[in-house]
Amino acid sequence: QDLSTVRGGGLLMLNSVEMAQKNVKSVQLNGISTGASTGLFEFESDEEGAEDNVKQEVIDYLNKDPQLKHATFVVDVQPFTDDFIEDKEILVARNRWQQMQAPSVAVPSQSTDKDKVACWIDGIRPAKEAAYDPDTPTEKKYISTSVHIRRDYGREQKKELYYKYSATAKQERWKFVNDFDKLTQDTNKGNLNHKMAVIYLDGNGFGKIRDKLCKAVDDEREFDKQIKDYRKKMFADLLDIMKDDEDWRNADKYRFETLLWGGDELLWVVPAWKGWETLMFFYKQSVDWIFKNTKREELPLTHAGGMVFCHHNAPIYRIKNLAHKLSDSAKAKDKSKNKNLFAYQILESFDHVSHNFDDIRKRLSTDENPESLILDGNDMKNIQESINDLKGNEFPKNKLHKIIKLIESGKNADDVIKKTIKGLSGNSESNLLKLKETCNGDKSKWGHIADLWDYIV
Repeated sequence: QDLSTVRGGGLLMLNSVEMAQKNVKSVQLNGISTGASTGLFEFESDEEGAEDNVKQEVIDYLNKDPQLKHATFVVDVQPFTDDFIEDKEILVARNRWQQMQAPSVAVPSQSTDKDKVACWIDGIRPAKEAAYDPDTPTEKKYISTSVHIRRDYGREQKKELYYKYSATAKQERWKFVNDFDKLTQDTNKGNLNHKMAVIYLDGNGFGKIRDKLCKAVDDEREFDKQIKDYRKKMFADLLDIMKDDEDWRNADKYRFETLLWGGDELLWVVPAWKGWETLMFFYKQSVDWIFKNTKREELPLTHAGGMVFCHHNAPIYRIKNLAHKLSDSAKAKDKSKNKNLFAYQILESFDHVSHNFDDIRKRLSTDENPESLILDGNDMKNIQESINDLKGNEFPKNKLHKIIKLIESGKNADDVIKKTIKGLSGNSESNLLKLKETCNGDKSKWGHIADLWDYIV
């Protein structure tokens, strides 16, 4: 649950591939694909047994490095042939075989100190290192070496990730909040004060796109480069728009947290009043992303998303899992894998939705169809404008729940709807028609309007 530890673990895995590449001295490792915690390289050598020596050199580094030895990695080598696809598949199969035979966690060393029991933060590993707890500064606490490494790395690298992508942030030495309390605290935001949005995005079938269009090393390398270039520009543009918007800042610190970044995934945490805007920005930036190989063949690069609105003190581990499930539900609906679909969930009080996810999502849908809760990221701007117009035209919020109850009970809500919009501006009826199209039908739209009323600003 510790924010710095979560961040540090994610950034260490992101950087582990480059760290290993730099620390191989016997040959020059040339990157082909270097996503989050996965690296594919090529090298040349005339020395007999070079492949085994290089493999062992990488393994030794990963096992002995003070930061990376607390994670588990698998490494293998395949002599290059004329069939790049087969070479790559053989490597993957060898890695999978190793993974099936090895523990999924790095087993920590035991502690012989009887006064130090379990890690104060994770409650599992043997505690060894003294740690600072801002809530109880006079009390001595201990954490495991693994948590200690990740926690320190998360603190050190927090700003560096943003500096890497934004020249403005680096030049002006931007500061960022260190906890969810500061990220979400703003009494001027009404009931959104101390609420956050957790956003998870996952590429749709990127592996299949790569397999289909990357038949040679140059294609694979280009695939890796194009995705990184897209993401770099998107992230830089997002950071740039924060500069002149006070809603992104708490005093002199920016309200933004990245818990996962790399490969085809990302996980952001932003204030609740910036959740819809942030996800909408991502989909606007990525709407035209395509991968084009060296033969000019191309396919779209789309993303499934999950967004959870919740209180700042909700268990982040469970909220992350829920965001993953929401993204998976959007991915399952998109059979073509070429749409930017997403699902959101609002937790007014913390409910553990993950246990009965499908049943709860069905109950939450106004038309008892959980797929109607999934929206198209390319429609977010239209939905935002329509709901804001309804609010601007003084559409009575208290009528929303009455309309929804009538719909859910199978009764006709037309009379209540007509009376509600009578006397409002002519845009109200037009906006409701637009929301019918963008929110999966007449019944479904009312549930979305009610849920998003406070969260679209």
